[in-house]
Amino acid sequence: MKEGLVLLAELINLNIARFGVSETLQVPFEEGLPGVYAYVHDVLQIVTMPVAYVLLALFFLLELNRVAIRIEAAGASQMGAEAAIKTLFKTAFYKMFLESVPIVLKGVYALSAHVTTGISGVLAKHSSHEFAPVDAIEESVLEVAFGYQFWALAVIFLMMMFCLLASYFALFASKAIVTFRWIEIYIFYAIAPIPLAGMIEPEFAQTSKAFLKTFASKCFQGAVLFLVVSIFPAIFRAVLAESFLDNSVTTGVVTIAVYSVVLCYCVFSSNKWSRAIFGI
Repeated sequence: MKEGLVLLAELINLNIARFGVSETLQVPFEEGLPGVYAYVHDVLQIVTMPVAYVLLALFFLLELNRVAIRIEAAGASQMGAEAAIKTLFKTAFYKMFLESVPIVLKGVYALSAHVTTGISGVLAKHSSHEFAPVDAIEESVLEVAFGYQFWALAVIFLMMMFCLLASYFALFASKAIVTFRWIEIYIFYAIAPIPLAGMIEPEFAQTSKAFLKTFASKCFQGAVLFLVVSIFPAIFRAVLAESFLDNSVTTGVVTIAVYSVVLCYCVFSSNKWSRAIFGI
């Protein structure tokens, strides 16, 4: 039983350390999911971009039709010519914007990756995120376990097992969310020209803006998630130091169990928080 407690404590400590390893949140846009970027980029260039150009031409014709109706109603040919020229320049501007959509989206992601890298740099300066001393944990667990009866140790063992399972669940959930986030980002990237083509049309402009805000929130979800998984190791290690090393193991195990549940909730709430940042 005592050896089991030591093993559980070391595994929990190891899982805590793994939460700081989130390199996939800082990689360049093209390296998020190997092999996927080339595919979605071809989809953007070959499939969705031509469709966006067709939509842009359609919106241009609709705008010219509205200009013609205004000219006919007002009977002022000079005003109509000016309106037509403005519509032409407006369409030319949005065509250049569509051609720059890949650059714009990659720029949004690069900004979020820069924030994540900055958080990682601050994290590296704090020694509280280093591994907890395994030898000290083993010694303290054995010392604490010596004063407990078998049934008390069994309860502590089950609670620590729950903490370990919760830490595994949060670890795998965070990795799954990171992978799912990359899939969403690439899907948004592939279809981006179609919703953004509607920015020229007042009736669809809000949809285009909402698309950009949603894409930005998906990118910045990485920074939010990295911040979450970098905060909790410090909390867990503080609990380990104050409980196992100070012989208050029961309180420490209960505290770790509570924080494990909170960690799982925060990992799943990263998407909601990132959307709230952009008012979605």
